[in-house]
Amino acid sequence: SVQPGYPPMAKRQGVEGDVTIEATIDATGKVGGMKVVSGPVALQQAAMDAMSMWKYEPAKLNGQPVAMQTRVTIRFKLH
Repeated sequence: SVQPGYPPMAKRQGVEGDVTIEATIDATGKVGGMKVVSGPVALQQAAMDAMSMWKYEPAKLNGQPVAMQTRVTIRFKLH
């Protein structure tokens, strides 16, 4: 998985938090449609940009790869 970049404006404003995304993983393991379920608006796009580059092991049904839904929470924390 690719770690999200911290948006500069969110960093300057001290915005931290968790962004939860619901996504479809296709039968090849690529992330398809995504929608933000919750999280600070200033961090949502960075979370979706990172997740769009992630690659999953496809789910299998009867030995065949299938699409699936997943929910992921990405944590943004300033050091």
